Amino acid sequence: RVVRDDASPPLPGTLMERSLTPADVSLIIKSWINDTGLSSEAEEHARSITLDSIRNRPSLGIVERESGKLVGWMSTHMSGSIGQLHVKSEWQGRGLGRYLVRGLGHRVMAVTGGVPPILFAKKSNIPAHRVFQAVGFVRQPVNFQRLYFRVK
Repeated sequence: RVVRDDASPPLPGTLMERSLTPADVSLIIKSWINDTGLSSEAEEHARSITLDSIRNRPSLGIVERESGKLVGWMSTHMSGSIGQLHVKSEWQGRGLGRYLVRGLGHRVMAVTGGVPPILFAKKSNIPAHRVFQAVGFVRQPVNFQRLYFRVK
């Protein structure tokens, strides 16, 4: 197994999962600008990379069933690692991050013949580290600007 299946609760009935679409890119980029201070110069490059990821690799979004509004997402990078985990602040603390990591991990394994994904996270992103470890990823002893996690 890629991750512990018991590590995330089922989605509430008001939410559903789906793959990300090109229509989601603007919201994803907007969250990057707000969360990380992504410069406007880098915005077009980020848009291009995000669009490529959504079109060509596994992704997972959680949307409100009635409105279709995206409340959380995660995607697969060109390198094959998973990342860009984001849950809107009003939806945090409900297990959606764990659901996204577990679900995208399974999607990646389905297209790689069972090879578990890896992920990288900023050293300062302690909440993300906790989510990754809760679903079965373990921090690796490397000294990058970002931390490297793999499945146990």
